[in-house]
Amino acid sequence: MRTVVVAWLLVGCSSATFEATNATPSAQITFPTPLSALVEGVPTTLLGQAGDKDDALDSLRVTWRVDGVDVCEGLADGTGGTACDYTPTVDAREV
Repeated sequence: MRTVVVAWLLVGCSSATFEATNATPSAQITFPTPLSALVEGVPTTLLGQAGDKDDALDSLRVTWRVDGVDVCEGLADGTGGTACDYTPTVDAREV
């Protein structure tokens, strides 16, 4: 009985450090490409791929921005795909 008590005391006195980590999510624009030319006033679909090792792909919230302004929001699909219907304006420069 004494051995069990000693072992319990040793376990009870041990310390442990736990560290939670969360992988950085990824996002890639697949269309338009850097060489694409979008035409003012002509609707187009922006396409992308999102990923996260810690969360289900279809739970990832995606926001599309053009020149820093939100133009679409939603969830990625089950493969991490995301799309945004957008009509370019003459002053739009960066997606």
